[in-house]
This record gives sequence, structure tokens and C-alpha cells, in this order.
Amino acid sequence: METQRLSMGNLAVMMAIASVIWTTAYAGKNMIRSMLGWTLRLIIFGLLFTLMGHFNYMYVKANTCCEKVSKNEVTDPIIGYRLQKLHLPCVKAVILETPRGKFCISPRAPWVREKLLQFKKAQKDKLIPSAQSNM
Repeated sequence: METQRLSMGNLAVMMAIASVIWTTAYAGKNMIRSMLGWTLRLIIFGLLFTLMGHFNYMYVKANTCCEKVSKNEVTDPIIGYRLQKLHLPCVKAVILETPRGKFCISPRAPWVREKLLQFKKAQKDKLIPSAQSNM
């Protein structure tokens, strides 16, 4: 996804450079026409750049949400999680991140709350040094 963003950025820079070269090449013929052409190119460039960013954002959002959830218990160790709100087509979910990947879990699954409390406790224990390590 980052590569796609960089490619769009490179394309935008190339369009800007080509526009400057095109404008300066024809500037001697008719200055007013050249300035109108430059303004029009900047407006088109701005619109294209805005649309590319808008469609890229829509693409990212569509591919990074859970559209279905499971109630099956995840037994792998959890290395992270996030809560997803209902925003169609995305459903309300707890996204658990494990070494094997991400899992979309129903927040109503009976085991989820306990699993998240265990994860939070383990994270808290990592941040607080034990009394023995200070001696």
C-alpha cells in the first residue's frame, strides 16, 4: 500500500515538472495564453491529486476492516488488538493480532473480554519493573 502511495506521489511530481517544461517552452509565443494555460494545468493537477488521494483512502478503508466475525476462540498469543466500530460494510469487531495474522472476532464472544484483560495485564506487567530487578 505504501508503494502505491509513493507511485502516486512520483506521478504527481512528474506531472508538475512536465507542466513547467511545457509552459516555459511556449511562453515566448503568447504570454497571456501561456498564463491561462499554466493556471488551467494547475487546476487540473490539483483536482487529479485530490481525487487520487480520495480514491486511495477509500481503497485502504475497504481493505482494512472486518466484514464478518467469528466467535471461535483464538488460542495463539495476542500481540495486539483494536476495536472496530460499525460502519458498513464493516461490522462491529475486535481485531486480534497474533503471530499468524489478524482475526476478526465478535465482541459478544464469551471469551473475548477475559482474553483482552489478560493481554492488558501482560502489557502492564512489562511496563512496571519488578521490585527484585531494582535490587
